[in-house]
Amino acid sequence: MNDVNPYAAAAHIEVLPLTPTRQSIERTLVEWMTQTGRPAGDLSVSALCKKAFVARSTFYANYQHMGQVYESVENRLLRQLFECAVPMRVRADGTDETMRSFNAFVKVLRAHENEFRLVLVRQPSSRFVALWKQSLEYHVWHRLFEAERGGAATADAVAEWGDGAAPGTSNGGSATFQEGLPAGTDADATNRNELPVRQGPATVNRALVLDMAATAFIAGVMFWLRTPQAVSLPEIRALVVKLVNNIDEIW
Repeated sequence: MNDVNPYAAAAHIEVLPLTPTRQSIERTLVEWMTQTGRPAGDLSVSALCKKAFVARSTFYANYQHMGQVYESVENRLLRQLFECAVPMRVRADGTDETMRSFNAFVKVLRAHENEFRLVLVRQPSSRFVALWKQSLEYHVWHRLFEAERGGAATADAVAEWGDGAAPGTSNGGSATFQEGLPAGTDADATNRNELPVRQGPATVNRALVLDMAATAFIAGVMFWLRTPQAVSLPEIRALVVKLVNNIDEIW
């Protein structure tokens, strides 16, 4: 799917191999940022090494700078989020696969709650949120287009997104949306009940559906992290299942 899914970049986030040294350095940075409320760039390499009980030479053997340490923390979370969402790509089991994905997500959330609170609540990371959205959109796109085509998504499907770049990214030109059929749709093919090969971007509804679905899920998680007493994870799960059902129906 990586060659046609317009959100394929989500499947290629680089994650450094986790060693005891990297684990210690990254955990120390998260703890310091959580305790102080200050960004990673405010902590010197020397101070971090002292706190993590590692030599400066060891730090530079693993990272180029402090920003890379923080990015590695985010990337590890993103990789796990990507993997736990894989089951929802299959629609054969109704909403069962969505519940499996959500339950897997909860395990990741519980195991890394401090990191999630850091990147989503205490010091919100726009990079992390954008990449998590792209990951969710990747899986939902796969789920909906594969079912629509009766199998693997094809190049014709990705043509609905223009040149293959995810909505919101640069295509060397601006996307334009029209009422009715998307620009470039073969009306004759439509009348023959054939799947049209679209030359322009998707209808605004399809692009919007994916964006809203991913945004709503992340917003629900952030709300729970900020006010856990006001909502339970089972409540969020019920809303997610309903949301996926609605998307399946309107797609």
